[in-house]
Amino acid sequence: MASGHRPGHAGHRRRIWLVGVRNVRTGEIWLAELDPTIGQEQGGRRPVVVVSSNGLHALPIDMVVVVPLTGHDRGLVTRPRINGLDSGLRQASFARPEDMRAIDASRLQRRLGRVSNDDLAEIRKVMRYFLDL
Repeated sequence: MASGHRPGHAGHRRRIWLVGVRNVRTGEIWLAELDPTIGQEQGGRRPVVVVSSNGLHALPIDMVVVVPLTGHDRGLVTRPRINGLDSGLRQASFARPEDMRAIDASRLQRRLGRVSNDDLAEIRKVMRYFLDL
């Protein structure tokens, strides 16, 4: 077998698939199904901002870290306002970094748009505050 092929497999090349969440990028807004939930967790079908790094998305796990959005303005400085032409949202929304969580990528239903770099930085600033980083 000097050619390196096994008998019966001549000319057959094995296809290698990349794994991970390749179509999801940091800062994108997706419609996600967050149920079932427990207690005060933000649930339902709602927009979320992907805050996990693209490095995580390249790993062979189909998980993303997201921050849910809400349309209710409670006037809290810890809930950054999200609006902009690229967001894909019908109304101004507010990030809920206190509800950040890792979810399976299968909960993501469709891409709506993306947040601005400034909005993403503001969300991450609040996350660092909540996590004492």
